[in-house]
Amino acid sequence: MNKTLSLILICLFLISCSDGDVVRSYWDNGNLKSELRYNEGLLDGDCCWYYQNGKPEMKAYYNDNVMEGEVLRWYENGNIQSRYYIKNDQYDSIFESYNVFGNLIKVEYYKEGVLDGEYKQWYDSGKLFMEGEYKDGMLHGKWIVYYEGGAVGSVATYQDGVGVQKGYSPDGRLITEINYKDNVKDGEEFQYDRDGSVKKILLWESGEFVKIINK
Repeated sequence: MNKTLSLILICLFLISCSDGDVVRSYWDNGNLKSELRYNEGLLDGDCCWYYQNGKPEMKAYYNDNVMEGEVLRWYENGNIQSRYYIKNDQYDSIFESYNVFGNLIKVEYYKEGVLDGEYKQWYDSGKLFMEGEYKDGMLHGKWIVYYEGGAVGSVATYQDGVGVQKGYSPDGRLITEINYKDNVKDGEEFQYDRDGSVKKILLWESGEFVKIINK
């Protein structure tokens, strides 16, 4: 996200938090720390928090003390940090994460608090790092990890969290084959030498390293 859009979000933040009856708190330096709306003792409406330097830190909407709808978070330098949505007190729909420079670094989707849908992650440079999909919280379909230079680092195809990930060197050589179950390493991991022979076999169980089978 560029600086112009970050400034627009900050302006909307200030406008939405400036109207209505609110309970305000302040930092020791006199700057506003928070503006919280209450109804009969419960948070209700737009609520806003600020850094000590006066820049916005977070904006969220509450309904009867429960967070609902869009949530915005900022870094202390004023750049957007994340934008996501809450429904029934759980993550829902798109969740965007940004680095301190305001560049998009991750997009993921939630359904009733569980990862579900497209997943993408970028290097700080803006180049694609990882892409794949979740289904009901489990790794699903084709997943690809890239080196920052653009070469493919690994490819895997999953079915409900079960699959085999093949890892590659930057020049395209197969270097690993790793079995996954329930989204984590489970079973044998083969590590290959430059000539394609098996260099080492590791055994994993539920994401925990067990032992070296062959060396």
